[in-house]
Order: sequence, then C-alpha cells, then structure tokens
Amino acid sequence: MTNNIIDRIHCFNLGRNPKLLELKYKAMRSDVFTFYRGTCHLFYEDFPKDLLLNAAPPVWICGDLHLENFGSYKGDNRLVYFDKLIVIHFSRMIRL
Repeated sequence: MTNNIIDRIHCFNLGRNPKLLELKYKAMRSDVFTFYRGTCHLFYEDFPKDLLLNAAPPVWICGDLHLENFGSYKGDNRLVYFDKLIVIHFSRMIRL
C-alpha cells in the first residue's frame, strides 16, 4: 500500500458510484471537519495494531450518540435490537 494520501483515498473509494463520489469529494473540500469525516479510514488504517490496549475486551458503543438513539425495539426476529449499538474494541471510538 502506498503512503500517498491521495492514492489511499482513491483506493478506498474504488468501485463507488462516480456521481455520488463526486459529491463526496466536493463536500470534503468544503471544510476540515467534512474532510476528516470522509477520510476516517485513514485514521483506522494507521491506528497501531500492536497497542497494549488492544488486549482489552470489546465493549458496547454507540456511534451516533444523542438522546434520540437511546432505546431498543424488537427486530423482525422478535429479539431485542439496540438501535445504533455495536460491540467492538473501544479504541475504534478514539477521536482526534
């Protein structure tokens, strides 16, 4: 894999709808926050794989935390579904 940022962004987005990708790139040019949102894969690709913290157990996290996302309901299979929650390693929630 190349370390050139432009090449990495291009490779990550290969196969996506060209018209939608054009809109994404236009939005990414608008401000730094939008650029970071559109390229978070760079952070995760560069995140150290050998950290001592990686031995910690996975945890429940909410990727879009606000009051409307606190809740649960039954899915089609009648099991409880926790809206917007996932069990992953906590380091995936680290923000710059």
